[in-house]
Amino acid sequence: MIVFILSQKVFFCTYLQTLFHRLGRDASRSNPKVVAIDRFTAHQLRHTYATMLYDAGVDVKTAQDFLGHADPSVTMNIYTHLSSQKKEHAIHALQQHFSDVIPDAL
Repeated sequence: MIVFILSQKVFFCTYLQTLFHRLGRDASRSNPKVVAIDRFTAHQLRHTYATMLYDAGVDVKTAQDFLGHADPSVTMNIYTHLSSQKKEHAIHALQQHFSDVIPDAL
C-alpha cells in the first residue's frame, strides 16, 4: 500500500498508477505538494484515527464507540494524543481569555 499526503489530505492506494490517476496534474514529479510518508502499521492508524477524532471535536463516547473500546479511558489515555495544532489552539484560547479578563496584561 502507498500513502501520500497532498494538501493536507491523505491518499491510500494499492497501485501507484491509481494514485496518479486520482490526483491528476497535482501528481507531477516536480510538484512539491506530493510527499511519500514512511511505512506504518494498522495499529498506528488506530492512534492516528483517535487523535483525529479528538482534534475534530468528536466527543469521547462517540470516539470510544467508533474505536470499539469498552472503556472511554482507553480511548483517551492510550489512543488519543495531543497534536501540536490542538496545543496551539489551547494556548491561543488561554491568551485570548487573559486579554479579555485583564486587557492590559498582554
